[in-house]
Formats: sequence, C-alpha cells, structure tokens
Amino acid sequence: MRRDTTDQDRAYRAHARRVIATGPALVFYDIETTGIDRIGDPAPLIWDLAAIRREPDGRRTETERVIEIGCPIPSAANIAGVDPELPAKIGRPAAEVLPRFGAHIAGAVLVGHNIVAFDNPIMA
Repeated sequence: MRRDTTDQDRAYRAHARRVIATGPALVFYDIETTGIDRIGDPAPLIWDLAAIRREPDGRRTETERVIEIGCPIPSAANIAGVDPELPAKIGRPAAEVLPRFGAHIAGAVLVGHNIVAFDNPIMA
C-alpha cells in the first residue's frame, strides 16, 4: 500500500540526506557467531563478519569475511543453515581478518541490529 508523501515527509528526507552527506561514514555491520553457551565456553566465536560502508559522498564498499574458528558451527547456532564446516573450508585466520575489518570500519559510525547488546561487546 502506497501512502501519499506529505510536505513534512519530504522535509524530513531532505534533512536526512543533508545530515548523511555532511556527517561521518556509516558502517552497517553484522556478525555470525557460534552462539552463547550459557554453561560452558564464556565467549562465542565469530565465524562471519559482513559490513557495508557508506561514505558521505554516496560511495559504498562491502566486505564479508569468513573466519576459521577451529571447529564446526554448532547446530544450535547455525540458524542460517550454512554448511557447519564452512569456516574450516574457506575461513581465513582471525589475525588476518580482524585488522582488515578494523580498517574497513575506522572512523565510521557503526549501525546494526542488536549491536549494542551483542555484536559490539563481542567485537571488543
């Protein structure tokens, strides 16, 4: 269902475009992990990092990296339904992936779903 655009909607969108065009870069990112084991392992392992960086001038760069974690993805954490052996098959060492990812997000405002409660603490 399409709704009519009001003057207020147009003004808000124009303001948002000006803020984005003059502000810092934005990075929309997400991680996939082995999940939180409430009994055993204290920290989930990151096996996938994905991000889209949008510069104020509109340029976009995307990155996705699979990290070798030394074990299959546990079935309980594999909500995406990927091959549990994917990190072993195509993953790169964290020591290689994380610095590159850090360079990709440097100086940007991080945006994502549930990043304050989950992703950011794990990335720290």
